[in-house]
Amino acid sequence: MSSPVLLCEATAADSFDPAAVRHVSVPHPTPAVLRAWLDAGVTTLIVSEDVDADDHAVAASFVAFLRDAATFDMQVRWRARGAFPRHALIHLPPPANDDAWQRTHDAEAFTWRHGPGFAQLYDQRGADAAVRLVIDDEHTLNAFHRLQTPSREPIAGVVGDLAAEGVVLAFGDWLVAVPRRKMRRGMMAR
Repeated sequence: MSSPVLLCEATAADSFDPAAVRHVSVPHPTPAVLRAWLDAGVTTLIVSEDVDADDHAVAASFVAFLRDAATFDMQVRWRARGAFPRHALIHLPPPANDDAWQRTHDAEAFTWRHGPGFAQLYDQRGADAAVRLVIDDEHTLNAFHRLQTPSREPIAGVVGDLAAEGVVLAFGDWLVAVPRRKMRRGMMAR
């Protein structure tokens, strides 16, 4: 996977603090890093370079970054180069140069919660009624957890089922799970 460096300014309370500048390489900062930034008061991340939707490895990794930042209710300011599938990603922070995505953005449109031996997904991205999906099959649940990190896998079997449900999104041959995790406030503040 190519790893361009994206300058990412991490700011507290939407004010620029030169000490809060972070250099973020693709793949994205881990949830643990995002949590540490949140604990330090960081609320907004600014990506200084356009993110290329046509570089499949970068796009999949960046979507995972957006998903993880959204999990912690962090704002991400970024610009897209090329077309990201906004209909599948309306729950993630939209790029500054996509007015349609900004108008349809709904942070609660696709979330999941973890339970003992299952994941419960709530999907209201479509025009139809909201869909509640419970993943309790061990193989499917393992695939869902595995695809929290973008990877190259064939779209077959349980991965194919997740893709058919819109839970996993493909960027070329790169796959990534797209629902953002819904966490209790106490878990986010740790």
